[in-house]
Amino acid sequence: MSEKNKHFLLSLRFIPFVLTNGMNLFPVLILAQIYLKYRDIDKYVLPLILYYSFKTTVLFLIRLKPITVNQLLQGSIIIGIIGSVMGSLYESNIYFGLLSGALLGICSGTLYPSFLTVQFHEKTYNDFGSGKKDPLYSIGFAIIYALALFGLIKYSISLTFLFLALSLALLLAILRAYPHYEIVEDTEEVRYPVFETLFLFITGFFVIFIIKIDKKLGIADSLPIFFLFLATLIILYFFFVKKTKPERRLSPLLTRMIIFKGMLTNFILVFCTFYQLIKEGGMAINKIYLIYLVAITLAPMIYSRLLKRYLDTKIVNVIVLGIASGLLLILWSPSFYVGILLLSLFTSQLNLRLNKLVYFEAELPKDHRLLAKYRLTNVGSVLHQLIMMFIMYLATIYFKTITIDEILQLYTYKHVDESAFLTLNVTKAIIIFIFLVSLYVLQKQYKKSKALD
Repeated sequence: MSEKNKHFLLSLRFIPFVLTNGMNLFPVLILAQIYLKYRDIDKYVLPLILYYSFKTTVLFLIRLKPITVNQLLQGSIIIGIIGSVMGSLYESNIYFGLLSGALLGICSGTLYPSFLTVQFHEKTYNDFGSGKKDPLYSIGFAIIYALALFGLIKYSISLTFLFLALSLALLLAILRAYPHYEIVEDTEEVRYPVFETLFLFITGFFVIFIIKIDKKLGIADSLPIFFLFLATLIILYFFFVKKTKPERRLSPLLTRMIIFKGMLTNFILVFCTFYQLIKEGGMAINKIYLIYLVAITLAPMIYSRLLKRYLDTKIVNVIVLGIASGLLLILWSPSFYVGILLLSLFTSQLNLRLNKLVYFEAELPKDHRLLAKYRLTNVGSVLHQLIMMFIMYLATIYFKTITIDEILQLYTYKHVDESAFLTLNVTKAIIIFIFLVSLYVLQKQYKKSKALD
């Protein structure tokens, strides 16, 4: 690569942050739009379910044979390009859609954690990072890219997938222009039990698969059996952990904080979109995803200013207050989107803080620290979805105004029905109460741990 081309590509380094984060959102928008276009759920829902299932669990498989994050990052992008090209053929053959959903899920699940690790490595070993104006460029690019994607989706699904493929190709070119770094590793690899790794992957995969199938197709009669089966698996896993005592290098408090963050993100992107789609219809997902994308792009700028102005304990208080305020605003319908913005902003700042804690302090190999962190984030995602479905199921049994199958059907077909709001509002209030209590407990435990340092 010539120096001129390399210099040009490095001038675009504000783009990777948006695209790597956006791959958690863009495939969902495209795959969901195909269903909205054809309204044939039996034919067009499985690729979206495969996307979610692989996205949430693929990092567990990386434990079987760890590879360098640079290889993982570039491999993830190539898989995403192949998945996008397959997606462009989705409308002509459903099997291309299935492959596309699975491949884009693998890409999404591995892309951001590996990119973030490379960013930390570049900053640590090469003092190479974002320029002063890059955050502003990222915000502008995020808004323009999202609006272009929304417009293109309405015009042609195939062209939208190809647009995504070209975007990923550009991302790969930019990342290959980054300076080379060498890692001096002084920590041994963790030897994860194969049984535990496969158990986490298979259990997580099918939990997400069944929950998503239930949400799309409505099979609520099977939920009691599902919850009982899952409880049995959890008990067996508990006994396995007690007997084998697998090695854990992240502190229990840090582990709980990471899982909590994963639950918050899933609340925004799953429950809140679920709730608002039933309340408003199909455009709600675009609003929430655009707000979320802008918020996570703004978050690093806000967090860097907090670091300059406040002491550590004060920053923690600001983040806790921001998260609590966002949760409370979501309770009230007129301030729902303001709550989404605040919650997304401060959850992202919590994530930035956790990333630094794990990268600089964890007793893990440098190349795999953030992968371990994002595996725990995915555990939080799965846990939130289980709690959400369980509370909603109990609420429908208690109030008897609407069945869970009817609520899920409203979501699937994007209908508005007043009878669902009582159950959904109660579910939302209970989940937010659980979050607020957990937030209070974690804050107290964090302050106590700092006092003991």
